[in-house]
Amino acid sequence: MEKVKTQKVLLVLVLMALLSACGSQTQSLQASSTDTPVTQDLSGKAIAYCTSENNTSSDLSIKAMAFLTGSGAVDPSRVRVRLSKVPAAFSTSNMFVEFYRWTATADGYVSLDSKPLNFYVRNAKNSFQRIGYRVSTFDPSKSEIKYDYLSASDIQELVDFNKMEVGTNNTSRHLNNNMDAAQPTSFFSQTDFEIVLNDAARAYKALRVVVRSSTGSVITQEDVLLPEFYADVAAYRIGKPEVLINIHPNKDKGGQGWTQDQLTSFLHSSCY
Repeated sequence: MEKVKTQKVLLVLVLMALLSACGSQTQSLQASSTDTPVTQDLSGKAIAYCTSENNTSSDLSIKAMAFLTGSGAVDPSRVRVRLSKVPAAFSTSNMFVEFYRWTATADGYVSLDSKPLNFYVRNAKNSFQRIGYRVSTFDPSKSEIKYDYLSASDIQELVDFNKMEVGTNNTSRHLNNNMDAAQPTSFFSQTDFEIVLNDAARAYKALRVVVRSSTGSVITQEDVLLPEFYADVAAYRIGKPEVLINIHPNKDKGGQGWTQDQLTSFLHSSCY
């Protein structure tokens, strides 16, 4: 009888040790998932950190990428965005671009923050240094300014500044000298945007990019999910409204037999 009791005590102790070990591992994984990029959550569902180009047939094509700090940690308060295509008349018509954050409830109610987000212009060709200047606030001793919109005139100023002699200023902020302000694709191919989300908890799930005319009317707009999100639309759609599911970059791959790794690889091939 004493032997049976001893065995039961030992079994309980072993189970407690196993549970404690599992708990420690779970806590460690959950903590690290907000500090360094991981490709899967604890249940094995793939996590995407980049989006593919959202709409290559549109006048406006965008892709987003999680913002990583110098140590490789994900910064949830910011996101990187690249404009692959803008309307051809962007420069000649003095259009401008803005960024907005939005989310939606499970029943489909959309909540759009009407205040444009601040952002920095970054050099995509050389160390991703911030490079923004406006003539009205030009100061070579400062490394960047924060925008809330970027117009064709701003692009012209950036191009002109890029061609100036800046003495001892940090040359890694400079863009290629062949950049032409009259060709917006030339500018956007060398830059990306560091969007300041002011939302460390990520209550907002999507970003809206809006191109406006010089008078403020909307010329075109596109929406993109904010990374990070489940790469598999079947996993992502749980508890999500259709308005978010419809902009998932893998929405057309559901039910086609793609593995978690394949879904992630497809999106991460767009990382830059």
